[in-house]
Formats: sequence, structure tokens, C-alpha cells
Amino acid sequence: MSTPIGSCNDTSDFTTVGSKIKYYRLLKGKTQEALSNLTGIDRTTIIRYENNQLLHSLELCNKIAEALCINPFPLYDDYLAFIASDFGGKIKKFRKSKNLTQKELGHMIGVH
Repeated sequence: MSTPIGSCNDTSDFTTVGSKIKYYRLLKGKTQEALSNLTGIDRTTIIRYENNQLLHSLELCNKIAEALCINPFPLYDDYLAFIASDFGGKIKKFRKSKNLTQKELGHMIGVH
């Protein structure tokens, strides 16, 4: 069975942040105009985000996710997922558990 154009399954590339935004917007049955009203982001800007013509920020993805009542992590690409995670805290916890200074850990892993 084919899926009508514009349905929630109509994504040509689910690997980009823009295609994920579009997918979840359609999944929630929202138009670009409705999402614009919910987020305060101009409709033209939403179109540009969905078409990956603008860089996506963590704040933007979080705002859109909140408006769509979804967890923001599925919208993130690898970079945004890294920024949103607490890797710094995890590294610090690991370093302290091994009684290492920042300099010692940096030397062990080859960074300064």
C-alpha cells in the first residue's frame, strides 16, 4: 500500500534534523503554520529548517519538541546529541574515580 504525499511516512531522508522535524510535525498532524504558532518561529523559518537550509540549534530542537509534545532526542543529529548529553560530567566522574588529575587523564588519552 502506498503512502499519500504529506503523510507522516513521507520522508526521503530521516538522517537529517530537518527531515526529523518534518516527520514528527506530520506525525502529530501539525501544519507548518500550526507549528509556527506553537513555537513563535516564523513559518518561513520552519520551512528552511525542514529543508536543512539553516543550522539547527539545541534550543530550536527543544522548542519544537516541546510544541509537539515529544522527547527532543529523536530530533538530534550526532552533534546535537553530544551537546545535549552530560559527557563532561561523566568524564569528570570517571577521572575522579581513578584519582587522576585533568592533566594526568589528558596525558593518558593523548589530549591536552
